[in-house]
Amino acid sequence: MNYHNWFKLALLVIFILFALPSNVGQAQPEYAKWGQVAVSEVKNEYPDYQLKDYSYDGKVVISDEREQFTFTMTLEKNGETKKVKAYVLTNPQTEEQIDVSLEEIE
Repeated sequence: MNYHNWFKLALLVIFILFALPSNVGQAQPEYAKWGQVAVSEVKNEYPDYQLKDYSYDGKVVISDEREQFTFTMTLEKNGETKKVKAYVLTNPQTEEQIDVSLEEIE
């Protein structure tokens, strides 16, 4: 292969790399949407607290039309720490939120 062919090949590779969508392989996990709902609900319920930590605790399939996503959030205000569980009930058939409930834990 001569220099001219190598140059064409390099340009083709560069073109292909730039033509691919930048989010390939970066799909959000299934729970991400519901995590945002949980964070929003916690911020509404505890407006004076700052969100310091967030974890996804898992999903429970209740039926074909009900799933519950659970999150634990650590909040802080003036050195006081509070842990809150957020439960997001959804309909996987329609991908709609059914309910959100919060529970303070120790």
